[in-house]
Amino acid sequence: MKKIFIVFVTSVFALASCSDWTKPEALDYTHKTFEDSDPSGYAAYLESVRNYKNTDHKVVILNMKGTDAYPVSQSQVLMAMPDSADFICVNNLENLHPEFVKQIPLVKEKKGTSVLSAADFSVAYADYIDHKILLADNGKPAPAIDECKAYFKTHAQKQLEYCGQYSFEGVIVSFTGTLINDEDKAGMSGFMEAVSEWRAAHKDKLFMMRGNLNLLEDKSILADAKYLILVMGGDKGVTALRSKIRSVLSRIDQKDRIVFETVTPSVAEPNPGGETVYDGAEDIIKLGDYVSGGATYKTLGLAVSNANDDYFNDSYFLADDIKKERPVFYGSFVNIRRGINYLAANAK
Repeated sequence: MKKIFIVFVTSVFALASCSDWTKPEALDYTHKTFEDSDPSGYAAYLESVRNYKNTDHKVVILNMKGTDAYPVSQSQVLMAMPDSADFICVNNLENLHPEFVKQIPLVKEKKGTSVLSAADFSVAYADYIDHKILLADNGKPAPAIDECKAYFKTHAQKQLEYCGQYSFEGVIVSFTGTLINDEDKAGMSGFMEAVSEWRAAHKDKLFMMRGNLNLLEDKSILADAKYLILVMGGDKGVTALRSKIRSVLSRIDQKDRIVFETVTPSVAEPNPGGETVYDGAEDIIKLGDYVSGGATYKTLGLAVSNANDDYFNDSYFLADDIKKERPVFYGSFVNIRRGINYLAANAK
């Protein structure tokens, strides 16, 4: 019993002694952002970003997916996109989540980045094919030509309405279709008719055109586009850039506002076949002002078709690392940020 009593007393003494010099302290394990840890430094940095966008430089346009669910990944957050990008174009616009929408003005205010909505002919075309299949399944005839035109016009109007609904600064209109038959022509005619009407009523909005612009029946609307975006697809290299210019813009008057659209690696496609962002940056610098047939074509920047996929890339490999055994770590959005840095350092 004596031993037990001594141990008890000793324990109490030890506890009493510790209370004299031990004070509880709350530990903060939360990650502090640049904005939280150095507000004045962050504000100065953002000012430099906005000032950069007011200089004469090669522009960068990022395409990303919108979401109707609460953004759970940084790849779904507008403010998380690379700071030095000039424009962000949002696809998947139906029922955008309020948390996504509220960042549209915020990214402009803080970074000077303009956020635009997409109006895409290929989206309308996919829905039209589903519409035809549904009609056939119900034993009904395919739409007549005038019905086809009306369908595409209505679809374009719906897409264009998202610009005002979510307070985007403008629209990038994409036409990547073909004109093989009368139905194709009717679809293009209806879609572009809606675009022309929208543009006439919204001259205060930013406006760009993308895709197979040489196939448009009425090319007068191109004069109103800030940039003409040429999609590289599976083509790459300076020779391919020249070929794309000739095939799409040789009969278009606006030759001074070209942007080439590139791709970035993704989890699903780590080695994309087309022109990648960094290679595209190198190639448009090599291309310079391209002269063909007495006309001078000016390349003003790059677009990235799948910018949100680059968030999941955090390293790249040097050209001599064929086996890809020595990754060079660079952080998220590695390809886009490397491309922007290259353009900023090498553009005249």
